[in-house]
Formats: sequence, C-alpha cells, structure tokens
Amino acid sequence: MPTASQLATPGRCVAVPQALATKSAISSGPARVRGSSSLGRNPAANAQLSSRAYHKGGSNFLAECPVRSGVRDVGSCVVRAESGEGKKTGTVMRLPIFPLGIVAMPATIVPLNIFEARYRVLFNTLLAGDEGLDEELIQKDSPFFGSRVFGMCMANKDGMRRVGTTLEIKQHTTIGDGKLLVTSRGIQRFSIVEVIEEKPVLICDVQLLEDNEEADPEQVTQLAEEVSEAYRSVLQLSWKLSNKKQEGKDDVLEPEELSLLSPSDLSFWVASLFANSEREQQELLEELSVTKRLQRELEILNGSLQYLRAKSALESVFKDDPTSMDPPQAGPPSN
Repeated sequence: MPTASQLATPGRCVAVPQALATKSAISSGPARVRGSSSLGRNPAANAQLSSRAYHKGGSNFLAECPVRSGVRDVGSCVVRAESGEGKKTGTVMRLPIFPLGIVAMPATIVPLNIFEARYRVLFNTLLAGDEGLDEELIQKDSPFFGSRVFGMCMANKDGMRRVGTTLEIKQHTTIGDGKLLVTSRGIQRFSIVEVIEEKPVLICDVQLLEDNEEADPEQVTQLAEEVSEAYRSVLQLSWKLSNKKQEGKDDVLEPEELSLLSPSDLSFWVASLFANSEREQQELLEELSVTKRLQRELEILNGSLQYLRAKSALESVFKDDPTSMDPPQAGPPSN
C-alpha cells in the first residue's frame, strides 16, 4: 500500500524509457508470437523478446510459443471475447508497445524522455507530419506513420504485464539527434491478444477493455465524491505539515480533476498518484469495476490520512513541549 509520502503531485514525474521492452515476458495468460518488424530497422535496435514461461507470485507469464512468418495486414476489427469474468466485447487493433517501469493510466498525462535508438525511430515515425523531426529516422512505409498512438505496458525484472493503456501523443519537443520529450494522454486500457513482431520494437494485437456495467450508478457517484474529499484532506494536511508558502496553494489543494472527471476517469487519475506502488497501480488498472477501484482507493487514502493525523499530533506535542524531544540520558535512574 502506498504511504502518504508516496502520493505524487500530478504531472511532476518524467519517465525515462528502459531497454527492457523486447527482453521481457508478458504476464497473465497465453499469447501467440509472429515474425520480425518492419518498423524502425536499426542495427542498434535488435534486442530479442523472450517468450519463456514463468510463474511467480500467482502471475502467469507468456508461454513458450512458435514464431510465425510476418504478417503485414494492419487494421482493426470487432471480435467477441471468451466468456468469463472480466471478458468484454471490444475492438482489436495493432499497436507498437512501449514497455516501461511505470503504469500508464487512462485520463492522465504521461511525460516521456525518448532517447534510445529504436524508440527514437518509433516516436519520430508516430509523429510524422509534424515540424522539427529527424526525417532520417521516420519510417515512411510504416503502418504507424503519423498515427500518434501507441500502447504502454508496465515492465520489470519479472516480465511485462499484458494489460496496458493506449496513449495519444499531444505535444513533443525535439532535443537534438532525434531525441524527444513527449507528452501523451492515456486513452483506454487494452489486453495483449497476440505478439505480432518482436524486434526492434514490440508490435502486438490488443483488445480494448471497458469497465463492467455498474449495478448502482448512484453508489459509484457517491464513492467518487468520497474519494475526492479524502484526497483533498490528504493534500491539505500534507501541505500543513510541509510548512510550504501560500503561493500556489489553491491550485495544489484543489486540482481541477476532482470536479471535472467522471467516476471512472477519476479512479484512474487517483491511482496514477500512488507513486512507487506499481503493483497496486497495475491491479487498479486491471480492475474492471469502477466501484472496486474507488473502494480500494478510498481505503488507501483513509490510511494515508490516519498516518498524517498521527504525524501532526506528534509534531504538536513536540512543539508544545520541546523537552519531550530531548534524548534520554545514559546511566542508572536517580533515586
């Protein structure tokens, strides 16, 4: 569970891509793998995808599977998912996947620093048509030419998670030699259906995921209000304990997202603030019930609030009685 000190300030974290993409397994279920990539051919970008089977901590990782010949047809179609809990009818689309050690959420802003060779090719290709790009890095025959859309999955030493988020590039800044600072917005969750290409970047068919229909919409709305109020309380007490100046206080203590976002989007936005708690964030991303996401977040925020109140009470005691902070004296007690 994230602690109060791990609740991030919105929009302050810049993620840096890792060379972890095609070396990791994919968790949570079987998938098929097909041939090699036509996107971003680059001698520096030939890392392999391991499709070896793992089973750690209850997660099922991508099973060993044959590599098929490359398939060039690209597009989207509507399919019906298998029956069972958490399965939904949704669109299947083909996306380049950007694995990273953070969890991207829908309805949130994700800043990225793109510097690795294969991802410079990918992102310059995605941004094709904009000014200031390195034309030599743009793959003009790529099916993703100028699409501005990619997928992002959380990856760590144990592998890459199957459920991720589609992102759309909103802004970018070139910083020389094809390197980019990219600002994207999370759009919708997906689950990887099939690995199409392995290198130099991962290309997958993904199925878009939607929340389950809620039985009691009024309960969802009420929960969203409770989560918003709990987060306000955490912010206010954190600000008080930090002894920060009053300048900019209103913007920090009353983020516009608390009043503008729908309950579903609010649940993702709040989850994005649980810094250094990627496992918790990933579980919230995969949860298809808005009610369950909000309930878990309310529990986390209330826990943070209790911690901050206890800390505030201790600081008040020490402030009122400075001698209570004196270290104990060594030696036997006096008679």
